[in-house]
Amino acid sequence: MGRHWPRVAPLFAFAPEGERVALLALLRAADREDIDALERLAQITPPEERDALRLDLLRVPGAQRRVWMLAKVQG
Repeated sequence: MGRHWPRVAPLFAFAPEGERVALLALLRAADREDIDALERLAQITPPEERDALRLDLLRVPGAQRRVWMLAKVQG
């Protein structure tokens, strides 16, 4: 993640250990558009809703994930 980590840290910094491997894989596969959507989700998701959002994010098949994120961002 490198320089992009601060942009998405609010969503992922406190993820439970059981989610970390899958979340790291998701983040490593993310391109710029995905990171932009994740950053926006981090901004608009209240802290008390982030756990549920991460679980939903992991449940969405990879091929559909960008569409799902963009739909969430657009509200």
